[in-house]
Amino acid sequence: MTSIDFYISESTDASIRELLACRLSEKACQTNAATYIHTQTEQHSQQLDKLLWDFKEHSFIPHKLYNHEDAKKHPHPVLIGHDVEPEKNVDLLINLDNKIPDFYSRFERMIEIVSNDDEQRKLSRQHYKFYKDRGYIINTHNIK
Repeated sequence: MTSIDFYISESTDASIRELLACRLSEKACQTNAATYIHTQTEQHSQQLDKLLWDFKEHSFIPHKLYNHEDAKKHPHPVLIGHDVEPEKNVDLLINLDNKIPDFYSRFERMIEIVSNDDEQRKLSRQHYKFYKDRGYIINTHNIK
């Protein structure tokens, strides 16, 4: 069964969810966990792609915007996509979309990142209830 984790930030910074996704992706790479970051739109995916290059000065996270053909030829530890389910087995799903992806249960672990924004908190409560109603064990991590 998929392990569900909520990372809840006290920050009101508009980019905190993306920054936390970068940090969590970096940690996943260190443990060789293949990661898929699910975003809302193509623009959001491109923004995250750029941020993964820049978020930490002396760090490199091998990543790529996901498409089926490239993923087969040149696998990367971190894939970013917005409207597609990855074909290959991926260990970790980081959800930055406001909706729960239909394919979340394929992953060993799923992370929802929540900022200190009223709308974001409301959505996360709905997601939490969705997982809880289906019997998932949910872990929460408060980030200061």
